[in-house]
Amino acid sequence: MAKENLSRTVGRRREMRPAELWKLKQPKVGEVPGPRQSEINARTGMSSIPVIKNAGGLWIEDHDGNIFMDAVSGRCAVNIGHCHPRIMKLLGSMTVTHGVHESRVALSERLKEITPGNWEKTTSLALSGSGACDAALKYSRWATGRPRVIAFAGAYHGTTYGAMAVSSYKNSMIEGFGPHIPGVSHFPYPNRFRSPFTGEQDGDISEKVISLMKYAFDTYLPPEEVGAMFFEPVAGDAGWIFPDRGFVQALADLCHKHGIYFVSEEVQTGYGRTGEMWGIENYDVTPEVIVLGKAMGGGLPMSGIVGKLEDDLVNRRFPHGHTFSGNPVSCKASVENISIIEDENLVSNSKTIGRKVLDGLEKIRDDSAIICRAEGMGMLLTLEVGSRNNPRPDYATKIVEECYKRGVYTLNMGAWGTGCIRIAPPLVMTAEQASVLVDTLAESISEVEKNEHLHTSNS
Repeated sequence: MAKENLSRTVGRRREMRPAELWKLKQPKVGEVPGPRQSEINARTGMSSIPVIKNAGGLWIEDHDGNIFMDAVSGRCAVNIGHCHPRIMKLLGSMTVTHGVHESRVALSERLKEITPGNWEKTTSLALSGSGACDAALKYSRWATGRPRVIAFAGAYHGTTYGAMAVSSYKNSMIEGFGPHIPGVSHFPYPNRFRSPFTGEQDGDISEKVISLMKYAFDTYLPPEEVGAMFFEPVAGDAGWIFPDRGFVQALADLCHKHGIYFVSEEVQTGYGRTGEMWGIENYDVTPEVIVLGKAMGGGLPMSGIVGKLEDDLVNRRFPHGHTFSGNPVSCKASVENISIIEDENLVSNSKTIGRKVLDGLEKIRDDSAIICRAEGMGMLLTLEVGSRNNPRPDYATKIVEECYKRGVYTLNMGAWGTGCIRIAPPLVMTAEQASVLVDTLAESISEVEKNEHLHTSNS
């Protein structure tokens, strides 16, 4: 893909309006990073991350006039695209105030309608995924009267104390902050590609994790004291790990057998990201609590939970909230965000375009010397770099840098020393734009292979 030469005009080109950015079909980059971006990099220590001056749809414009495809949706925060016209129009007509507003009531009603579970529900709102996970932790203990919680290794639920206690992404996120909230037990996430027990591919990993959990229930973890199980339908920052359908169903059955609330943490997998409105719907499992965030506000800060309301709790109010957790601006944007997803059939588009991107990623894997895994669900996809026995996060970083030079912004993530390319573009992506994304990834990977003199096939 030939990139447009803007080197003579970068910094002087007219800034594009969001509506104009929505119409773009491919990136427009010249010198990357440009002089202004380089100056900002020197102040922040960042690299390969464009500092946004303007945005619209799939596209973000930096301070030098370079326009990048945002292949991570602001880290899954703008599923409907940057600066959606309906959100922007809405903001122009809003009264910024504080207090109970009808939009908060409307949002609560809509959330109860569109989340799984044919039972009475309650909602609680926050402003971040961390805050929503804290709310879910409190709600599960409050509703069940049970103190213990189960979580999974590799999870990233947030950085507040409650969310941090159920997280286990990297040591660096918890070191120096102890003691942590007690009562949390972690179990391995069922990574078929790289077993937490052996490091090898393991088709039986799901059964092993369930057996380990049953063993814990029989020995040191009384299930009647467990109030909640926090579960990501796809393990996110650990490297987009996709569990077996049977495992998730067995997990839910185990929870329901013992009266444990199944908490589906949908901060990254919600709002159509996986080809279903909620990630957990890919497994035909109904959670007692669903955690929402990131894409909830259409770009504005908003998060929350929807919880099953037991009969004995109907007349009791869950005592949790924040001053700005139900602010009218974000609430109204969150209601509009749901309508946009429905009106524009973005869940269906996520599944269709996601399948097209995955087909391209699988071909990249088959042709590449350094890609060992290509997986995806809807518009949540990854390429894992290195081999099963020799992860190469350093190569992953170089691929991200090459993508950046070519006008595609993506990220390197992964737990346990792995390097996985995060691919999660806005759900408004077209088939033509999907081809540009796949071609850019292929070119960037080939460039790294050439520079590193890598020509052997991968296994």
